[in-house]
Amino acid sequence: MKTSMRNSGKLFKNKQLLALPLLVASLYSCRKEAVTAPIESDIDNTMTEQVSIKAIGNVLWQENADGIWFNNTYAKLQAAAPHSITPSADQRFSGTNSIRFELRENDPEVQGGTRAEITFPIATSSNRWYSYAMYIPSAEYAPDATEEVITQWHQGGGATPALCLRIKNDRLYLRVLAKTWIDMGPLDKDRWHSYVMHVNHTAGSDGVVEIWRDGALIVNYTGANSYPLNGSFHLPFWKFGIYKSYWNGSRTSATNKRVIYFDDVKMGDEYASYSVMAPM
Repeated sequence: MKTSMRNSGKLFKNKQLLALPLLVASLYSCRKEAVTAPIESDIDNTMTEQVSIKAIGNVLWQENADGIWFNNTYAKLQAAAPHSITPSADQRFSGTNSIRFELRENDPEVQGGTRAEITFPIATSSNRWYSYAMYIPSAEYAPDATEEVITQWHQGGGATPALCLRIKNDRLYLRVLAKTWIDMGPLDKDRWHSYVMHVNHTAGSDGVVEIWRDGALIVNYTGANSYPLNGSFHLPFWKFGIYKSYWNGSRTSATNKRVIYFDDVKMGDEYASYSVMAPM
């Protein structure tokens, strides 16, 4: 069985970057049966913290992995190992680097699951914009009949995410409220594609999900896309990366590794627009 880690993977600036790989490597070298200590605090502040003003214009957060890598003050890393989330010059949409996510079948669990993700604070508005460029290498992303999540919006309450993007058998899907699957087409690997997502997160008829790929609108969904806000559920917090629940515990599948590159990642407030959010 895997060992659960809480919010591993805190990265520091400048000189501290040199010390971190040694620390993470020593943690990851432990057997999975052993108790593995987290690299950052046991308290997962991303689940409870509400942050309303950390914006430049209408963009609340942006990362392209160029320059100093990840200050970990707004968004947080959920990474089990040195390979989990790293800046990489191997592939890039723009600039000099992209963010490389790698998930292995035998990675220790983080926050109760087999994941390599970046997670954000709880939203303060139901209307949000999100975007990134994404590259999936065919050599490191073989077809698999068991799905994985690459983008999700969580509302707490111990429930599966009300809204998420999933990959299954080399096709990309939008799943709404665990019952509606919208086929977004086959994965086009070994090429960069840009995605812009506009969501009005609500449990009512005014819900909206708009998704553009490479400038073309491919999803225009209206209606409920969230759980009702009550004592159990709050406004969603965004996560992106790789989460494969099928690998939780000791289960295995047809592949044992997933790699995805993301670049020019943005989260915008309710006043953002396609032109502001489109990866450049």
